[in-house]
Amino acid sequence: MQHLAANPEQTEADVTIACYGLAFKPDIDDLRYLGARNATLIFRDGKSYERGKFLLRGRDCRITQSADAAFMLPALGDESCAVHLGKYKPVSKKRLLVCASVLEKHDGAVSRLVEICREAADQGYEILGWHSEIRPSYDLRVREMADWDSIQGFRWLPPEPINTNEVAALIRSCSIVIATRMHPAIIAVSHGVAAYGIATNGKMETVFEELKMPYSHASKLSGLTFSEIARRDFSPSFVMAARFGQEAERGGRQVLEVIQRGWISATDIEEHRSA
Repeated sequence: MQHLAANPEQTEADVTIACYGLAFKPDIDDLRYLGARNATLIFRDGKSYERGKFLLRGRDCRITQSADAAFMLPALGDESCAVHLGKYKPVSKKRLLVCASVLEKHDGAVSRLVEICREAADQGYEILGWHSEIRPSYDLRVREMADWDSIQGFRWLPPEPINTNEVAALIRSCSIVIATRMHPAIIAVSHGVAAYGIATNGKMETVFEELKMPYSHASKLSGLTFSEIARRDFSPSFVMAARFGQEAERGGRQVLEVIQRGWISATDIEEHRSA
C-alpha cells in the first residue's frame, strides 16, 4: 500500500511480490495481506510454492515458482539513502552492529554474544544493538536475557520500523555486523560490510555457506572471540553477494517475461480442491 501511495500512476495489477521461504513460516500473519487482487507472488523453492498454494488458496491473486526469484538488495543506498547517513554517523571510526535475537534453545548463547561485544568494545569499537525484526512480546526479550549494560558505551537503537534506505544507511555506517538473522547479514555483504552469521538452523547455514560468509552455529559459541571474528577473510562473501545480485537482476527480468505463462490463480486452487 505504501508503494502504491508513493506511485499513484500504478495499480495493484502493476505490482509483483517475490516471496522467499514461506514454507518456514507457516503461520506468518503477513499472509493475510498477500492475497490482494491482481498481485503476483513468486516463490523460489518448491516447498515454499506448495505451502503458498495451501495457505493462499481461494485468494484473488496469482502465484508461480521460479528459482530466479531469489534476490539480493544491491539497489539499496541510492541518493535517498544519503539523507539518513548523518543520523547513523559512527561515534568512533570502528562500529559493531549486533543483531541479536532470542536464542532460547541455546543456553548461554546470548550471554556469549555479550562477552564478544565486550571484547570488541575493549578494542575501541562502538557497539550498537538493533532489532531487524520485532514480533510483539518476543523479540525485545533478548534485552533481558543478558547484561548488555556491561558493554562499554553500548546502546540499543529504538525498536521502531525504519525504511529500506535507513537500513542501508545504518548498515553502511558499520565496520562489521554480527547477526543471528539472515537478512541483516545479507544486506551487509551486499554493501561490502563484513558480516558474521550466527546460525540457528540448517536453512541459515545453507545461506551463509552459499554466500561464503563466515559463521558459527548458536550452539558452538563457547570458544568464539571477537578477535577471531575480526581476523576472518570476508572478501569471498562480497564477491558472492555481487554475483548473486547480478544473477538476481538478470533472473528477475526473465521471471517477469515468462510469468504470464506460468502463473496459476489461487482462486482456482480452492475450486479444484472442492471439485
